[in-house]
Amino acid sequence: MIWLILKNSISYSLFFGFLAYFAILLYLYFNQDRLIFLPTPGTPIITPANYGIDYESHILPINDKESVHLWFIPGKEEQSPVLLFCHGNSGNLGSRLEILRVLYQLGIPIAIFDYRGYGESRGRPSEKHLYEDGERVLRFLKTEKGYPLKETIVMGRSLGGAVACELAYRHPDLSGLILDSAFTSLAEIAQIRYPYVPVSLLLKYRFDNLSKVQAISIPKLIIHSLQDEVIPFSLGQRLFQRARPPKRFLSLPAGGHNDAFLESQERYLQGLKEFLSEIRSH
Repeated sequence: MIWLILKNSISYSLFFGFLAYFAILLYLYFNQDRLIFLPTPGTPIITPANYGIDYESHILPINDKESVHLWFIPGKEEQSPVLLFCHGNSGNLGSRLEILRVLYQLGIPIAIFDYRGYGESRGRPSEKHLYEDGERVLRFLKTEKGYPLKETIVMGRSLGGAVACELAYRHPDLSGLILDSAFTSLAEIAQIRYPYVPVSLLLKYRFDNLSKVQAISIPKLIIHSLQDEVIPFSLGQRLFQRARPPKRFLSLPAGGHNDAFLESQERYLQGLKEFLSEIRSH
């Protein structure tokens, strides 16, 4: 009698455990957009003007209902390449003033934009839309600002690394590619976050940088912090190992995922300057 009760109890526990696990899988599948994309809609509260940096604000139409908002910061150097910066998965342009202040010290023009659904950009984000938004900014730089692909460097941080990687994959005439704190693929970083979930079966998006860097022939700089608590340093190393030459790797000794460019600012800037010099002599 006791054995029968125990057997039934275990059966019920397994059944309800399975239901709970299945419910978690359903939640992750139907809410993955909310977990991946964390935009802050609306006008950025802080702009480059708050730090004495001149800038232009542009709204680029995608179609009748959707658009991309960007800031263009003129460079201090003449005849220098432009840096197209693709930010991470949260916030909006106003959340990027710290990295902009660091990059501004390079003296080159910078274009930074919000993906659809972020800041003043209208629409909804998706992997396809993020890539299209990057393409729209590339066209703007070429047609409105006079920067051909060969004078454009694409740079991405975190999730933005996937956007920069895709642009470089599509456009072999770009001047260079910089991946800062980027992952190998969304599936791999998600598996690290959710080790007991079959994420590859649930994900709608790929963001597969690892397969693309093998085919990208332009100069590449891959940056990663040893103390990155979000995207492990080992993933940055794997990207570099898989990347096709020419390539450089810059390890940052201090700072986490969101502040390594500040905590290791001197090394960060020096690495970027050396990469720019390499591109100019390429």
